[in-house]
Amino acid sequence: MRTPQLPPHGRSLARLTGALVATTTLILTFGGTAWAAPSEGAFTRLLKLNPGLSATELESSMHEAAAATGLTYDQAVTTALGEAEHNARSVGTMNSNPSCGGAAVGTARYKGDIFWSAASTYGIPHGHTGIYSERDWITEARGSGQNSGEFYYSGRNYCKTIEKMDVATSIAIQNQAADYASQYLTGKPYNSNFAWNKGGNIDTLNCSELVYKAYKRSVNIDLDGNGGLGVYPNDIRDSSETRTYEVIS
Repeated sequence: MRTPQLPPHGRSLARLTGALVATTTLILTFGGTAWAAPSEGAFTRLLKLNPGLSATELESSMHEAAAATGLTYDQAVTTALGEAEHNARSVGTMNSNPSCGGAAVGTARYKGDIFWSAASTYGIPHGHTGIYSERDWITEARGSGQNSGEFYYSGRNYCKTIEKMDVATSIAIQNQAADYASQYLTGKPYNSNFAWNKGGNIDTLNCSELVYKAYKRSVNIDLDGNGGLGVYPNDIRDSSETRTYEVIS
């Protein structure tokens, strides 16, 4: 039986439009602006933008990402850093002084809908997201030190602004994704690694990883709006597969 529980806290205006790989320098195109990847200190900056993740954990995940994508280790780090910095810049302007904990998320139109809210961790802005496993129940990864779970909507308060969206598919497909989240993505320890959270298993999860894998693994819909190594909450909100129908501000 489900028992109501209380929440954690947790869009980018621009979309990552692609990545161009050169031999020794990786150039990423973010929202039409080319950013040359710096060579020194990239790993250190990437680690700073993934608070709660150890250097050993990040290094291991970058090796895994390189092996899975065909990039070199240095290219994987540079790619992940470009996306993390883009995410922090674009979300940061929206998160400067959010009203946190005072916005009630409410119910969804349909099971399988998604919500996004402003959020930051240790001063690093990133947003937060979850999936409605029923119109009035939310499955989400809540934050460091907490397991993912399914929570009744009442009392679920988040940072302003909140956006609620559906997915460009049928209700039946949304239902499948919602059921997958409820059955397989709850009770998982939190994963602080946003730099490479699209690969690997589902033993640990962060918020956007949970929503992404609910749709990708159950019905093969890719909600990552920019196709990078990691999927951030604003990537899901900005995806061509999602459609915002309500804004709470």
